[in-house]
Amino acid sequence: MAMKKRSIWLFGALLAAGVIQFALQQQAQARLRDEIAVLGRQKPAWARLRRENQRLTASLVPREELERLRREQSELEHLRAALATTRTRIKVQAEAHAANDPPKPLAPGMTPVASLTNAGLDTPTAAVLSFFWAVAQIDADALAKQLVFSPDARIKAEALFASLDEASRQRLGTPEKMMGVFFVEMFARTSGLQIVGYDPTPPPDFSAWRAKVQTAGGRLRDVDFPIQRTADGWREVIEAFWIDNWSQYLR
Repeated sequence: MAMKKRSIWLFGALLAAGVIQFALQQQAQARLRDEIAVLGRQKPAWARLRRENQRLTASLVPREELERLRREQSELEHLRAALATTRTRIKVQAEAHAANDPPKPLAPGMTPVASLTNAGLDTPTAAVLSFFWAVAQIDADALAKQLVFSPDARIKAEALFASLDEASRQRLGTPEKMMGVFFVEMFARTSGLQIVGYDPTPPPDFSAWRAKVQTAGGRLRDVDFPIQRTADGWREVIEAFWIDNWSQYLR
């Protein structure tokens, strides 16, 4: 009888353990199903995140390109600082000249260069006006875009540019900008302009403009400048002797 009771008790215990184990398994499976359901709902979000990650990765700038952009930004800041310094120096010089030698009235027929605007390069006349507008604005960058070298002048200009120190080359950037600075310096005190004509008239693709300019001190002089039609419009042609003059000025 005692044996029979123990058997019944053992059977009950095993049965209870089995029920508990089964219940635990059911709970675990229920949690697993819930997690699978949650993951299923999150799958589209994961796909979107994966696509966004791929897009961002593709849009990243390579390290070499980033370094190049940083160098260009640094050079641009140097150029801006150099241009500001040049403008300040020319302004101070002009003010000093004006104090010692007050501006004289313009001669008849003269147009004040201070009243000029950027007329573009579509015609020879527009190119002349834009040239002296850039001079009046002390804008060597704008002036550089209006210049083109003759073949001999190109060789000399590149040699002169290469002879400059590294800091100067970085500030100027191009031989055209170098010559733009030269002409800003050369015509810095120009107060009046009168276009006399062109040679020949009407001009073909290669011509020359002739003008009279007046300095702030009242001095008049004639200026002849070859001009050429290019894909970008009419541009002043830099001859080799201008490079020689700039080289002597620098020395």
